[in-house]
Amino acid sequence: MTTFDLAEVRGFAADLDAGLARHASADSTDGPGLDDIVQDYAEFCS
Repeated sequence: MTTFDLAEVRGFAADLDAGLARHASADSTDGPGLDDIVQDYAEFCS
C-alpha cells in the first residue's frame, strides 16, 4: 500500500490551488486557453 506524507500532500494541494487562482485571475477577459492551463499543469506535475 502506498502512503503519502501529509505535509507533502498539503504542499502539492496548495501549489495546485495557487495555479487555479492564477488562471482564474488572468488578465484576459476570456481567461487562459485550455492549452495554457494543460501546459502549466504538465510542468507542475513533472
